[in-house]
Amino acid sequence: MEFEVQIKTMLQDTVKGLATKEELKTAVREAQVAEIARQDAESKKAIDPLTTAIKEMQDESAKMRVQLRRLIFTGNAELHGPDGTWKGIWGSQELARQFGLVVLAEIGGSVKAREELKSLGIQVEKASVSGSAITSGEALMPTEFMGHLQAMMGRYGLIRRFANIMPVGNSGIASIQDSDPVVYAPGAGTAPTASAPGFKSIGIQPKKMLTLVPIDREVTEDAAAAIGEIVGQSIARAFAKKEDQCGFIGDGSATYFNFTGIVKAVMALSGTPSYIMGVRVQATAGTWAAITLGDVLALPGMIDDDAEDEASPDDLRWYCHRNFFWTVMIPLAIAAGGTSAMEMLATAFGRQRTFAGYPVSFSKVFPRVKAAADHEPLMLANLRQCLLLGDARELTIETSREAYFTTDQIGIRGSERIALSPYNLGTLNTDTTPVQGAVALLEADIA
Repeated sequence: MEFEVQIKTMLQDTVKGLATKEELKTAVREAQVAEIARQDAESKKAIDPLTTAIKEMQDESAKMRVQLRRLIFTGNAELHGPDGTWKGIWGSQELARQFGLVVLAEIGGSVKAREELKSLGIQVEKASVSGSAITSGEALMPTEFMGHLQAMMGRYGLIRRFANIMPVGNSGIASIQDSDPVVYAPGAGTAPTASAPGFKSIGIQPKKMLTLVPIDREVTEDAAAAIGEIVGQSIARAFAKKEDQCGFIGDGSATYFNFTGIVKAVMALSGTPSYIMGVRVQATAGTWAAITLGDVLALPGMIDDDAEDEASPDDLRWYCHRNFFWTVMIPLAIAAGGTSAMEMLATAFGRQRTFAGYPVSFSKVFPRVKAAADHEPLMLANLRQCLLLGDARELTIETSREAYFTTDQIGIRGSERIALSPYNLGTLNTDTTPVQGAVALLEADIA
């Protein structure tokens, strides 16, 4: 549109005698070059996330092939404990084998695997799923495996484990309870006043998320358990990783499926971070070494009282990268003094990490090192009270025999339709009646 306006303006100037024909030609050439450059930049902006996603998928596929071949060669040795128990994510070797047999039967076309499934009473049906029609040559995984896959996602992802998960439709609206019923003492013979929980509506926009896993066709039924473990783990982990990226740091761009995560939603409340009730700006600007214990301990006081639920005390927790925890938070605790070695070993250095009485969860989506611009390396939040993960359609596994026809591989496609919506983020401290939310952030001020 800008290109057309420039040309039209130059033509009008030429007619009015304000520009010569040569000047018009030069202006047209320059405008064309600028327009081509603009279009190239727009194309690159759209293609870059896709290129990154394809590269990640290729890398993951290569890792899977190496892992699968190693498991086949060792007879699944690394999936067994010293006492022979199964250590895989499916809970038992038999369940892992059954999942692998479904992959072999429905993708690889193994008659032997199909017959074994039939003897176990497992039926794989051709079907269509809302929002994702299954075409010829594809099959829908039996529902008995779906619950296990959902549980695996909670094992690998913090959003799936701690956010407020609820089934949603495609209406664009979800209702969240934001207040409890009122309690009265009316006295004898007096009817109490009717009261009900309060609800508020928040906007949602479910999006379909897909991942595709290739497996070599030459694998046999003997490798069914290994296939079940690797495919199940890879799909669950891939979705959990993407949910964490979108739910924590999504910036509304295509990279994050246009989802805005909780960190970006809080920071978007004001262009001046110090105005946001849920943001503590590093008191002394500089490196992470300039962050003080006061900066960190300010966050619990910035949280709404109801976010610290005594019925579920572990819901309110710290979220950060492990490097920030070890290089900033632990040194601050040690420097404070008065902490015995035993206390340190039982808390920060134990498997159940805590800091100032709150549990700590590590996530790779938070900054590993100080960034080049102001950033948020630490969050204290009750995700069940400030982030909705709406399941419009739970994780589904579909299989395709044609997906990798040219490379003689078989494809397993995982898909889900979800919505991610931050809420209860608090307001600005400049408001007439400031309100705290269920999340507080530390902003590292590098200036």
